[in-house]
Amino acid sequence: MISKKNMAVGIILAVFFGPLGLLYTDVKKGLILFGAAIVISILNFLIPFIGLINFGIWILSIVWQYQNITKINAEADMQFAEMMSKTSKPAEPVATPVTEVKEESAE
Repeated sequence: MISKKNMAVGIILAVFFGPLGLLYTDVKKGLILFGAAIVISILNFLIPFIGLINFGIWILSIVWQYQNITKINAEADMQFAEMMSKTSKPAEPVATPVTEVKEESAE
């Protein structure tokens, strides 16, 4: 069963930790972006201003975090709805007791 992710926690992690914040929802994307940020940081010593690309990586990680959480929560909601539709039985009508009313004869 897919567990829902908290949007606020995910966005805060992505804002403060960038690509590492993506590990909350998508390990593969988080590691790829983190590796790219490390490579670009090393290349920054050789090529001036290439380090500005890291700002784009940071923004991309926040956007991906939002998209991932939206997708995961939608899948969790669909899975829950399917599970509830399979387990719930239609309500059976409740039989109400019928009481007989005896008419009194007026004599």
